[in-house]
Amino acid sequence: MARGYAITLPVGWHRLSLRDDDQAVVRSAEHRFLTRDDDSARSALARHRFRETVTRLVARARATGVVDLFVHAGPSRTGIGPMSLTVSVVAGTGLDTEDRLVDDDDPVAPRFVRVSLPAGPALRRARREAVPLADVVDDVIAVGDPEACAPDADAARRRGQGHETDSASLDHLIALPDSAGACLMLSFRAIGGPHVEAELHHADSIVRTLRWT
Repeated sequence: MARGYAITLPVGWHRLSLRDDDQAVVRSAEHRFLTRDDDSARSALARHRFRETVTRLVARARATGVVDLFVHAGPSRTGIGPMSLTVSVVAGTGLDTEDRLVDDDDPVAPRFVRVSLPAGPALRRARREAVPLADVVDDVIAVGDPEACAPDADAARRRGQGHETDSASLDHLIALPDSAGACLMLSFRAIGGPHVEAELHHADSIVRTLRWT
């Protein structure tokens, strides 16, 4: 990549280094997000669930060529819940060709639209969808409330059966200066919850802080 980048992340976000091995990444995340450290069965289960979630996030990021991975545990005073942000470099023909605006693999998916950012021209795509609530209970608990006990999680799964929750994703493709068509891709994912619209605005505000270094 010809140029580096920097973004300003609000309180609550934490970078997970993909250059470290899994154990080092998990230790860093535990230090940042877990407040209890005792030998009770409740805390042991919480740590185990949290480690599994972080390891899964990191494995997925590495498999898709992600450069940087950030997570927000939530909840914040503004209602922002658990979110992730991945940053990757996308090679290709830049932002000017129509194939960037259409997803051939999913023709009904929202298309990219052209936007102007302080860092330069970009494409933006937002997706909102309803997902089964029971499917995201474990992730919500593991990241947002890792100290919840097993009966709490079981009760949440039962309540979630037959119900759905909103989830959201937001992708930005931003042209890399002096890089022959390559783009920086910022992809946000919200696990789900009642504050999806606020989370999309939160993600947009982070993208606007992007600058080249």
